[in-house]
Amino acid sequence: MKIVSIKDLHNARLFIPLLAAAAAKSLKALIVYRSFGNWDPLLESLQQGGETGSITEIQMENVQMGDPGLVAIAAAYPDLEVLYLSRASDCTDDGVSAIANSCRKLRKLHIDAWSRFGSKTIGDDGVLSIVTRCANLQEVVLMGIPATIGSFNVLASNCPALERMAGIHCRQIHSPEEALLLLRSKFENALSLNRRSSSSSIHAPR
Repeated sequence: MKIVSIKDLHNARLFIPLLAAAAAKSLKALIVYRSFGNWDPLLESLQQGGETGSITEIQMENVQMGDPGLVAIAAAYPDLEVLYLSRASDCTDDGVSAIANSCRKLRKLHIDAWSRFGSKTIGDDGVLSIVTRCANLQEVVLMGIPATIGSFNVLASNCPALERMAGIHCRQIHSPEEALLLLRSKFENALSLNRRSSSSSIHAPR
């Protein structure tokens, strides 16, 4: 089994035996979408025993998960290359920093920090920890994160393999042109600007 995809199901704990068995062998990707239950204990159970797993891609969208889940992912899957984190309820900079410290092979990062359930959120410190330690980043998508020009500066100088970067509703950047000018010297032929009435984005397309 290479991929486990769980969508629109209830009670995450029911899947612990299945995921534990798959993760112990050759599981490469875990995709969880809009599945109820607290995913922190489940992810923590996968790291028991101290052995690292083979998973290189994790996508968590519209789930109840916080920093304990991210810390568990960081400990269990240091070879993680793709992290898609969208509208998880209680993730903060601490959890993202744990990923940054352990998962140095990360190539693709997508974080949508908006959540209608939890009150905690991911901020500029979490982004900065990732772009500082994960020099292999090729794709970065940030939504609803108050990232600053300082983080974009580190991204430009520390991630030479970057192919795509999108920032949407990054409130601390006063205009997308500001970040575009900053990155242009590094990715002069790769950047384009996409502005809409409701949001602004900066893209470095493939």
